This record gives sequence, structure tokens and C-alpha cells, in this order.
Amino acid sequence: MNLARTLPAAFIFLLASGLPARAELGRSAPPSQTAPTLSTNYRLKLTAKSGDKALGEISLLTCSPNIDASGFLDKPADATLPATTLTLRGKIAEQEGGALLVTYTFGLSTPVVSRTVLPPRRAEAGAGAADAKAEPRSAVTSMISYREHFSNGALRMQPGKSYELVTMAGTVYSLTLSPEPQP
Repeated sequence: MNLARTLPAAFIFLLASGLPARAELGRSAPPSQTAPTLSTNYRLKLTAKSGDKALGEISLLTCSPNIDASGFLDKPADATLPATTLTLRGKIAEQEGGALLVTYTFGLSTPVVSRTVLPPRRAEAGAGAADAKAEPRSAVTSMISYREHFSNGALRMQPGKSYELVTMAGTVYSLTLSPEPQP
């Protein structure tokens, strides 16, 4: 198979199939002004905690029944690592008695570092005597990839009360929907 012909053909197929480009994935259009709205504004808070330590929060104010929020947790102590990304998508429906029904997809994208130690290189022929006595050094390369985690569900919530949406690797991700006072 000729790889030089296959890759461009695959790219053209993807473009013609109508799939969104990578830059467009995850982006959705804002709701129209004629779309139905909730009876009040709600403050949505998605928080991450490990024990007593807060790891980050996403906060969104909306009266739209559609949820589409994402953001980063606090930067890790190792400044060379990227932060973990959280995503919450779904719908909010008001029910009788003031309860809220939330259907959601929760996503987590965590950086994973893999390191490779390359064997030491030998001194080249003709190198000086000082170079020949130095011990060869191994080279270490690091690569960052991402591990994706998703959960889907539905939750009946009382406004203002916090719910533990997902617990993963000792980190608790909680969701709170609270009505915001109107000005």
C-alpha cells in the first residue's frame, strides 16, 4: 500500500464526511434568544477536592437548560505538567416542588507522563583523551499523553445542595446548582 497516497485520501474523506475539524470539537453554538429558559438564573459549580485540599472549580451562571462547561484544575506542583481538564455537558429541567433534574456527561482529561531512558552513547573515534575518560550519559525523553475518563448519568437535585458526582483516584468531583438572586 502506498502511504503517500493513502494519507491525503483519508484526509479528503474526513473533510468530505462533514466531521468537524479538531479545533471545532467541543465547541457548541450559544443558545438562541428564542430558546426556552429556566425560571431563574442558576450558579453551577463543579468542584474538585482531595481530602481537605481544594484542587479547582468551574463556575457558570446560566438560565439555559443546556449545560456546556469546561476548565482546568489548579496547576500541578511540577510546572512542566499541564493541568487536568474537566468537562460537564448536559441538561437541567425544573420539576414540581423546586427539584432539578440534571442529565449529564462528565469528562476528565488527565496528563500522563511517560519517560524513556535511551542507552548511553559511546565516545566517537578520534575524540580527545578527556572525552574518552568521561562516562557516557543516558538521555531521558518525556512524552505527555492524555487519559480520557467519562461518566454519564442523571441526578435529581435540590437547589443549593452539593452532590458528589464522581469520585476517582481519591478526588471527589461535586456539583452544586444554586439559584442566583435577580438584580
